[in-house]
Amino acid sequence: MAKAKKKIRKTIRIGGQVIQMYFSSAEDAAEWYADQLRKKQRMKAGLDEAVTENLITVADWSKILMRKRAGGQVVKGTWQNDGHRFRDYINPLAGHRLLQSMKAPEWEKVLDEIQSDPRKVVSMRLSGVQSDEERTTLEKKIKRHKTSLSNTTRNLVRALLHTMYEEAIREKIAFMNPISQVEVKDQGDPEEKVDFWESQNECKRYLAEHLDYAREIGNYSWYVWAMWSLGKGPRVGELLALSHADIDVLKSRVRIHKIYDPYDKAIVNRTKGSRRSKKGGRKRSSRWLYLNEPMLQAYKLLWETTPYKKQTDSLFLNSRTPRWNHINKQSNRLGLSGITRVHKLICKRAKVKVLRVHDLRHTFGAHFVMNGGSLRALADILGHSTTWVTERYGHLSESYLEKETDRVRFDIEITDNVTPIRAADTNDAGRDA
Repeated sequence: MAKAKKKIRKTIRIGGQVIQMYFSSAEDAAEWYADQLRKKQRMKAGLDEAVTENLITVADWSKILMRKRAGGQVVKGTWQNDGHRFRDYINPLAGHRLLQSMKAPEWEKVLDEIQSDPRKVVSMRLSGVQSDEERTTLEKKIKRHKTSLSNTTRNLVRALLHTMYEEAIREKIAFMNPISQVEVKDQGDPEEKVDFWESQNECKRYLAEHLDYAREIGNYSWYVWAMWSLGKGPRVGELLALSHADIDVLKSRVRIHKIYDPYDKAIVNRTKGSRRSKKGGRKRSSRWLYLNEPMLQAYKLLWETTPYKKQTDSLFLNSRTPRWNHINKQSNRLGLSGITRVHKLICKRAKVKVLRVHDLRHTFGAHFVMNGGSLRALADILGHSTTWVTERYGHLSESYLEKETDRVRFDIEITDNVTPIRAADTNDAGRDA
């Protein structure tokens, strides 16, 4: 008598209800479980249970994608701006369309409209606003919005759409990616976007004015920020997220492992260089910045003058007066607006070109390369996940070496009659050879 084949049992809990099924083959069991798991994810994302993959809209899938990234939490606004790009640009124009019905020419038209008139696109959100407070906030946002977007911003929106479709294909929600057929706009030469102070004298004048300003107000927060930004090139958000616990004075180093989100005004426990793992979660990336003597002395000045010395206290606090006792360290954490305001003031006092705050990072990278530093080492210091971003500094080493060709030169008097070499002569010599 043939032995009966053992059945395979599969169990899943959806909405508090346990669903259990038996199957005669592992393939049928795996297919059923995958369908039920997608159903569970849609319900968790707040979608209608009856919505099938073929009927999922762009707005529906964008909600699932953002909640998935946040580990089940609703994303109000991430530091990558992906949530804002979905809500402000993509969903007003294409949110109602079925994900699988959109073709490449239609997405091209959507991107063109977003780039040419972003104010009009964002204004489309007003029809869905419920409260007066939310409407006022959105109207202010529209008023200060740019009249047109750069090719770089357009490409970022395109990249987000590409990611959206790739994730949908992986989850078997879509079967093809139309964004791969949409053209990437030319962003120009990345080397031209690197702005920095070329002379060390400009950097020294800038830091000297920061030190004088710190002595005037009795607060060394801005001075430490400027010294570390020029000395090691960390991102602004990475510095603003630092607390005293991140400083290792004995080994003269700072641990960079979190970033300040200016939208939610909160600390995010990862850096920009972190990447998603194969399992779908986030790999937390961290790096050490080693402090030289001037950078360490700047921190010691801050430590001696601040009354907030707990390990959890922020390094950078905002105060315009020498008296610090009234400060609430949570509401007075130094922010990007305060950094920008003081930075512009110091530039004018030091009589140097007014750069963007982020250009202090470029200044460090430029001087690092011009002084013989390697691009691989610079990528590790700046926290770049790949060296292609760092290669924008590569041309600086070549131009710098070209300028330095006459640093060592031996001139002797030549009495022989020497015929000057012409370019035509070298070409003829090459043909003769």
